[in-house]
Amino acid sequence: MASIRFLIPALVLSISLVPIAYGEEKVNQVTVVDEFKVSKDQLVLVKEFGADDAAFKGDNRGNEERVEDKLDRVPPALVERIVGEFEQRGYKAAPYTDDAAVAGTLILDGELDTVNNGSGAARALVGFGAGQAKLIGTIKLFRAEKPDEVLVQGRVQGTSKGRGGLISAGSMENPTIKNFAINTVDATTGLNRKGKPAEIREK
Repeated sequence: MASIRFLIPALVLSISLVPIAYGEEKVNQVTVVDEFKVSKDQLVLVKEFGADDAAFKGDNRGNEERVEDKLDRVPPALVERIVGEFEQRGYKAAPYTDDAAVAGTLILDGELDTVNNGSGAARALVGFGAGQAKLIGTIKLFRAEKPDEVLVQGRVQGTSKGRGGLISAGSMENPTIKNFAINTVDATTGLNRKGKPAEIREK
């Protein structure tokens, strides 16, 4: 009997540590024109990301009212967080307005294609990235006077990362938006929060 008691915890642990596969989506990778870099003297105007065609996945996906509420709430929250992330790193940024979009300013535009609440049960019971929430979308950066000449473009992902335990069973909206904003600013500036080259960029 003693061997059985020790075998069961070992079996549970081995199952929990198996890597979780999340598919082969190519995200957090952008292309840059002529090694473009954002100057800290340039104003970046952040447009509200479109979400009308986003696929909604995970918890509450069958609740139409909650889905609509989240798709209405996330885009403006992203603008606020992305602007804040730029400013925290010493860049000039503001929410987009037509009046501010004069020659010399940069416009950051985007479209969300996936809004995934993940699974609160999986986060609480398994952890290690299981059930993580995700936001996935495309971004593009261009000059206000030359909207057809895209300087940076690609797909960015934000996740709730490997949070686990009972506290992670609730909404992971805020940490997911924060992570998406960090990766978006990494992509557009080419630098991470420490001022080092961001791996998210490729020429």
